[in-house]
Amino acid sequence: MAVHYCDWVSGSDATGDGSPQNPFQTIDKARGNLGSGDEIRVAQTANPRTPLDIDLNWIDGKNYVTATGDVRDKIANGTMIGKAIAGPPGSRETFYEVTGSSYNASTDLTTFTFGANWRNRYVGETETAASIQLNPTDCGWADSQNRAMHGFGAYAWYDHYDSQMYVSGGWNLATEKRTGETWFSTVNRSGTGFLWGPRFATLEHIGFVKHHIGLRFTGTAWGWTVRNCTFIANNDLGCFIENAHVNGKIQSCVLQGYNRGIEIQQNTFGVVIEDCLIMSSEIGVLGGAHTQFVNCDLTHQQYAIRTRTEDAPLQLFGGTIRNAHIEVQVYGGSYTMFPKVLWHNRNNVEGDYLLVGENGTMVRDDTIFHSGTSSLKIYPVNVNVPAITANEFDDMLIAPCRENKRLKLSIYLRKNAAFNGSVALGAYISRKEVVAPKTVTISANDTWEKHSITIPAKKVHETGPVASLRVYVKGNAGNVWIDTLEWE
Repeated sequence: MAVHYCDWVSGSDATGDGSPQNPFQTIDKARGNLGSGDEIRVAQTANPRTPLDIDLNWIDGKNYVTATGDVRDKIANGTMIGKAIAGPPGSRETFYEVTGSSYNASTDLTTFTFGANWRNRYVGETETAASIQLNPTDCGWADSQNRAMHGFGAYAWYDHYDSQMYVSGGWNLATEKRTGETWFSTVNRSGTGFLWGPRFATLEHIGFVKHHIGLRFTGTAWGWTVRNCTFIANNDLGCFIENAHVNGKIQSCVLQGYNRGIEIQQNTFGVVIEDCLIMSSEIGVLGGAHTQFVNCDLTHQQYAIRTRTEDAPLQLFGGTIRNAHIEVQVYGGSYTMFPKVLWHNRNNVEGDYLLVGENGTMVRDDTIFHSGTSSLKIYPVNVNVPAITANEFDDMLIAPCRENKRLKLSIYLRKNAAFNGSVALGAYISRKEVVAPKTVTISANDTWEKHSITIPAKKVHETGPVASLRVYVKGNAGNVWIDTLEWE
């Protein structure tokens, strides 16, 4: 196994030979003459974190922290801060950029904001905690948004199929042991933190801060892995997977961008995003067909998920989605079958969840509701597909059955004058249809009406212990709202 070392601060691409004593400067240079099973070891950042001499009040979902007294001079704008327990690259306890500060004499509190325009929100436990600042290696000025500050180049390493090539950070070049942390940043929040092109390669244990795009996949690649990495404070995207990238995995990473946490374009197949914290002020996940999200946290953003027009499932397994909308869409009139998308903790009520159905669009509406603080607003889309006659938003209500007793399922519905379609209710038990879709009439506009269906006792006895209400909406104009799910 061959090993090349690189050190952005003390290495040289012109005179280095890749040894610990004479490292290259860049990862791209270090990849030369390496093949399957070989390694690139990236030098650790000197003094990557410094304790702050003030405690900070961290509040889940807020784009600021506070401290007692007038302490504006303690944290400069542009500083990346986190709680003292913030971990190395890949840790969900991560860092946030301070973009402004103010002091309120009446409360004797200083507020350090993460930016009204940047709008990154802290995700974590609300508490007063000792805090630190991050000191990433400054890689200077990126002269364009597309410049790759680090990476492999677009079409490198295409012929290494036997085993992975590894790139990892945190190496102490004096001892040749991985004992530290590696963090890179730019001055002007531009360029690409890491550009990916190769097949069969692994990147791990490096943090990338303040770029235009944190991690970008280009060309065509498969068999790749990114793990224990952080891509934060990015001007556009935390991660961008373009073109045809297949059978890859992003694991235990933080993906944060102003516009999108991660965007996945079409022709991407078999990608798994696992145990990741995904953050954005706009859209957490854009696209995602043929992609599995496993135990990921998407919170405090305008849209946790906005699907695209790809014709395959976006699958969520476990994880958390809070304080965010979900849209499942059909664009341009063409039919696309979307999967069910699990939305956890609706209205911030533990266990109040639903599955968004196969096509059309459903979003949370905080301005119109029957009870609680929001309802679900449906934008119907007519489709022309055999055996599919409506937008199906299914499993809207999960209800326990009682043996040999009929079960009545109810939901409140509302429509506006522009709605020109139909609404039907049906029921399933253990994925078996027990009540065929039955059209219901919403008699008035802009008024909540309660509608119900009943599952006979015989069907309850034969099929299982848990029933689900299904709502079918068809039309091509206007909206339908649903809220207040009940059973008896």
